[in-house]
Amino acid sequence: MKKTILHTAIVGSLLSIGAVQAAPSFDGNFELNTDAISKAEGDSTYKQDGRLELNVTGRHTMGDNFFAGKGSLLIKTGIRI
Repeated sequence: MKKTILHTAIVGSLLSIGAVQAAPSFDGNFELNTDAISKAEGDSTYKQDGRLELNVTGRHTMGDNFFAGKGSLLIKTGIRI
């Protein structure tokens, strides 16, 4: 399932870039969460997770018609310290 989503994002990105002379634009965001879990005094666990999102968009206009495409890649992480 994850590979299918990745392949869909790659194909969407390539289509948006491959549109006739469409200038692609790139953007993204990063999210980081840190949780401190304290079960007893001196016994703390830290959980850090987040995600990274990368986007590619493109648009081509010809007369009254246009073609737009967007590809996104979402990577989720999770680390226990």
